[in-house]
Amino acid sequence: MTDKTGNCHCHLKFHPSEPLKVERRRSNHLEKQLRGVRQQLELRERQMEDAAHARVQELGKERQFERAFSEAKGRTGGGGRGTFC
Repeated sequence: MTDKTGNCHCHLKFHPSEPLKVERRRSNHLEKQLRGVRQQLELRERQMEDAAHARVQELGKERQFERAFSEAKGRTGGGGRGTFC
């Protein structure tokens, strides 16, 4: 291809126009932000799962104590106060 002056521009590499460079920078920046938000979300989900797991274990222990207390309630001991000490 030649321009109006007859010079060939076939050997020139295509350089993106300035608006395309700006858009690419913007897109890269948004992708970086998105990765950061996804990492924060994953961390938060892990924290919530850990907290839920801890709560389930806590409830299981409470249930065991309640069961043990309920079973011990009918037994005599502890001076008749209903305790199992």
